Amino acid sequence: GDFDVYLTDDRQLLYVSDRCDDPESLNFGAPISLLIYPVDTADLPEPGLGHEFNDLHYIDHFIMDAKRHIVIFDLPDYDIARISTGQYTDRGRIWDGKFYGPKHKPDIDLLRRVDQAIASREPIIRDQFDIYLADTKILVYVREPCSSADYSDDFFVHVIPSDPQDLPEHRKQLQFDNLDFDFFDRGTIDGKRCAALIELPDYDIVQINTGQYTDQGPTWQGEFNATDD
Repeated sequence: GDFDVYLTDDRQLLYVSDRCDDPESLNFGAPISLLIYPVDTADLPEPGLGHEFNDLHYIDHFIMDAKRHIVIFDLPDYDIARISTGQYTDRGRIWDGKFYGPKHKPDIDLLRRVDQAIASREPIIRDQFDIYLADTKILVYVREPCSSADYSDDFFVHVIPSDPQDLPEHRKQLQFDNLDFDFFDRGTIDGKRCAALIELPDYDIVQINTGQYTDQGPTWQGEFNATDD
């Protein structure tokens, strides 16, 4: 992003930029958003949120070193699963990025369901991930071998129903349901394999469009037409 972000051995995040001679391009003064997701949500001050949220303002965290802007943040002591951070204004995100901590303990139940799906059917989509439709209402995403580059981008899942009236009220104008997700909200890693499950709505489905995306658009995408099945 506009900053290089480092994780130190002392559990600090360092936001560093050498563009001090051009403060407008640095969006100087725009808050830095920092979301910290723990391995165990019971460690959070407010466990029900699922993450700890911080707005970093320069007046509290900013220092200068020669021609560099530096923002320093002390991380909490609990084990961290992932960090999402970036800058934003009233007009939206300026930049963002994610960091994943030590891998989660594999979700054995999820992996069992993945193995069942793989053994009983062919993928409905083959691309960056092989995608299976299990029990007619569960999408199964599988990639092997898998690295952090494969799951770092967010996933999009757009579901088109047979009857648009089945959509939630706020989706009817779009004509599809949006079930986008972050990998670690729905997935797990086992050795060199990564897998994720997402449950589909109960209504009859005509088409599923899915893939991964960044702010620049989709990095890959695939389509499944239920009427062709």
